Amino acid sequence: MVLGRGSGSGLGNNDENLGLVLATRIFVFTAAYCILHVVLDFCVGTKATRRFRLSFSDRISVSEKVASSLNALYVSSAAIYNVFIADLFVANISKYANLTGNVTTACPTLPMAALLAVYPSISDYPVASPLRFFAADYVMPAYVGYSIYDCITMYFQGDNHWSMWVHHLVGIYGGIGNLYIRRLSVLSTFAMITEVTAFFVNILWYAETLNENRPQLTPIRRASITATLGDTDDSSDNAITPSNSTDSLTEPLVKDNIPTTKTDSSKVALNKQRMLKKKKRTARPTPTPFLLALQTLRTLSFLIFRVPAVPYSFYCVITRGTRISAVSLIPAVRAVVDLIVVTWYAGSPSCDAATVSWTLDRILGITALVVQIMFGFLNFVWTFVAVKVLLRELRAYFGVLSKRDLLKKKE
Repeated sequence: MVLGRGSGSGLGNNDENLGLVLATRIFVFTAAYCILHVVLDFCVGTKATRRFRLSFSDRISVSEKVASSLNALYVSSAAIYNVFIADLFVANISKYANLTGNVTTACPTLPMAALLAVYPSISDYPVASPLRFFAADYVMPAYVGYSIYDCITMYFQGDNHWSMWVHHLVGIYGGIGNLYIRRLSVLSTFAMITEVTAFFVNILWYAETLNENRPQLTPIRRASITATLGDTDDSSDNAITPSNSTDSLTEPLVKDNIPTTKTDSSKVALNKQRMLKKKKRTARPTPTPFLLALQTLRTLSFLIFRVPAVPYSFYCVITRGTRISAVSLIPAVRAVVDLIVVTWYAGSPSCDAATVSWTLDRILGITALVVQIMFGFLNFVWTFVAVKVLLRELRAYFGVLSKRDLLKKKE
C-alpha cells in the first residue's frame, strides 16, 4: 500500500526541506508565544500582581491565559472548518483512493485507507485565501509550539496536576507524529476541536482571579479542572513550590512539638493538611450569579466539545471509511480491525512488505491510535470533574447541603 507525499509514506522519505520548514514553524510559534508572554507580563502582569495580590503561579497565568485563548481560537476554528464546513476528509477520499495501491487479501477496503490518508494541505484551500492557514502544516506546528510554551510555564508554576503534563506531552508527540507520517489527520483534527473549551476556562479564571474582593487565604480556583481532580475541596499539596512558596514562607515557624519519629512526622503532616482543607472550605465564598453563569458555560463547552470529539472521530472513520450508514456490532468490530490493519500497513511500501517489522511510521501510527483513546478518556474525566464542580457551586449558591455536609452536621 503506497501512500504518496501528503498521504502517508513518512516525511523523511519525501522532502527533507519540508521537515526543516515544519521544524522552523514550530520554533517560531514557540518563540512567538514566549515573547508575547514576556511583553504581557511586563505591561500587565506586574500591575495585576500588585493590585490583586496574586501568587507567583497566578502572575504567570495572567499572560499564559492570553496565549492559551489565541491558540484555542486558532486551532479549534481550523479544525471546525476542516471537519464540518469544508468537509475535507470525506470530500478528498476519492483524491487519495488511487494512492493506496493494489488491494490484496491483507489490505482492507480502499475507503478506509483513503480516509486515513487524507491530509489537509494548502492545495485544498482557495488560492491566496487566509483559509490556507487552516492547513495542517500550519495548524499542527502552531499547536505543538503552544504546547511547548505551556510546558515551560507549567514548569515554573510548579503546581499543575500530572494530567496536564500528560495532556501537553501527548499533544506534542501526536502533533509531531502527524506532521511526519502525514496520515490519521482525521483523528488529530477532531482532537483539535476540543481546544475551544480552553477559551471558556480562561474567561472563568480571569473573572474569578482578577477580583479585588477575592479571599487571599487561598486561591478559589473554580476555573481549574485539574485542581479538583480527586479532591472536592480544591486543596493541593502544601509543598514549597514557586507558586505557593510565598504563603508557605510567611507561616510562623513552630519550634515546639517537633516530630521525632517517622510516625509522628506523618501525623503532623496529616493534621496540617486537614487544617489547611478546613481553612480553604471556610475561605470559599458563595459563588456569584456571574461566576455561576461562566461556570455553566464552561461545563456546557466540555459536554458539547470534549465528550463527543474522540468517539465521533472513530465513528466517522467506521461509517465513512467503510461506506456503511449505520453501526452494528459485527461491522463495527470488523471496521476497528480494518482501522488497525490500515494503520499498520500504511507504514510500509506495500501490503506485501514484512508483516511484523516495526518501522517508525508504524510505531507513530499505532501509538497515535492509543494516544487518541487516552485523550478521549482524559476528556471524560475532566468533563466529569467540571460537572461535579458546577453542582457543588449550585448547591452552595442555593444553600443546599450535600450528603457529606449533612453527615458532618449530624456528627
